[in-house]
Amino acid sequence: MIYYASGDEIRAGDQLGPGMQWSGQVSRVVVVIPTAEAVEGYVGSDWTYLETGVMVEHINASGAHLVHYPAIDEDFELLCRASDM
Repeated sequence: MIYYASGDEIRAGDQLGPGMQWSGQVSRVVVVIPTAEAVEGYVGSDWTYLETGVMVEHINASGAHLVHYPAIDEDFELLCRASDM
């Protein structure tokens, strides 16, 4: 398992800030690499070769962008869980 700086566990489907607060960008965790947990449409085991971190999908006016974040730091802010939406 991996955690945000706040101590909350990172889970696939989490909505992240500050992306949701800036220009309508939405960011969400789509794969938690150490556990291979993934949201629908992604296969967690496809990313385990990266060994650490998360895959985050950023959606804004220019489209969807998938980014690997190998380290989790204070820039990641949990705004809501997928189960809360």
